[in-house]
Amino acid sequence: MPNPKPSQILRDAAQRIRDLADAATPSGALPHGWSGAVGYDNSPMLFGGPTQDGYRTGIIFHFQEETLCGDCTRPTAGDVAHMAAWHPDVAVEVAAFLEQAAKSADYTLGAPPPFTAIALRIAAMFPPVDEPAAVVVVAA
Repeated sequence: MPNPKPSQILRDAAQRIRDLADAATPSGALPHGWSGAVGYDNSPMLFGGPTQDGYRTGIIFHFQEETLCGDCTRPTAGDVAHMAAWHPDVAVEVAAFLEQAAKSADYTLGAPPPFTAIALRIAAMFPPVDEPAAVVVVAA
């Protein structure tokens, strides 16, 4: 099978990103998408979804000791804040960037613009479904 064109790689990755964003808990009505916090037991939590009286009503993740494997490290508040920053709305915008880069790649004669290489590096982080994924889901 021939290698796909860069524009097709970008479009495929954009679609995978959109699919993942669509399947995730919505960012909700609060600005800036999801939010991270540290719970009463000092365990990091990631909140998303709808809001009520200015507070999130849904917990996406609550990292508790009993849910961690023996050699796992509990995520820090900084880890949770970083994950919260990459909520589904951000993913949709990244997908839009990849689509624009794909259009540019389709119509560029000669050397591609510098952002094409950046877009392809992002696309490489979202392999096709039949390839190993970079995301591991651990059930509690």
